[in-house]
Amino acid sequence: MVARVTAQLSAELGALQIPDDLDDATVVHIAAAFLEQLAARAEAQAARLALLLELRDDEELRAPLTGADPVRARLNEAARSLLGALRVAAPEHAAVNLVGLIDAMLLYHTAAVAPLDAVAVLTAYIAGIPRR
Repeated sequence: MVARVTAQLSAELGALQIPDDLDDATVVHIAAAFLEQLAARAEAQAARLALLLELRDDEELRAPLTGADPVRARLNEAARSLLGALRVAAPEHAAVNLVGLIDAMLLYHTAAVAPLDAVAVLTAYIAGIPRR
């Protein structure tokens, strides 16, 4: 199950289209669209969240679902590229935070925690990142 969830995420990441000309609104649009794409597979996301909790004491099985996953590194790199194009001061750090923010919003959506305006949240985050 862990391998299947990771493979699906890898395929979705591979399909991510990043235009050459980026501004804040475009980055927000890309991030929000990716979030919606992930959220559309609600059952897979629910399984991922359940596995994260169930496997919290098994580092080997849990690793592909966390920061140790090679797909997570690709997600961070895609986010770093987006933020680097915006001339963010520390794109590596901001990218990890952006991926974490998207993951948290995915949790809200999947677990129906509360209504959330992803575009507003992403817009505020992107606008608040220090620039070079």
